[in-house]
Amino acid sequence: MKIQFVSFSLSCMSVLKTCLGFLLLYEKSFSILQKLQLKSDCEKEIVEVVAQIHKKHDIKLQEIESDFQCKKKEMNDNQNKVLMNKILAEAFKTKCMDSRASSTIGKQQGG
Repeated sequence: MKIQFVSFSLSCMSVLKTCLGFLLLYEKSFSILQKLQLKSDCEKEIVEVVAQIHKKHDIKLQEIESDFQCKKKEMNDNQNKVLMNKILAEAFKTKCMDSRASSTIGKQQGG
């Protein structure tokens, strides 16, 4: 009976050794999978944060563009007012010169 026990014992040891090998392999695989999952989660989070930053700056850019358009319109309105005042001033100046010229001619003819 001793031979059978030794044979059985060697067989069990071999099975246990194989099981231990599988457990170690599983542990390493699980660890690798956890690390890969963590890396993947990190990359996804980075992409989300970058997208939020882009969105935030796009909104700021739109606000700046809107402010610029308002200022540009205001400047154009002011330029138009200045141009209209210049035209009115020139017209007034011309009208006054015409009036003075007529008045001077009338005085010269009458005098």
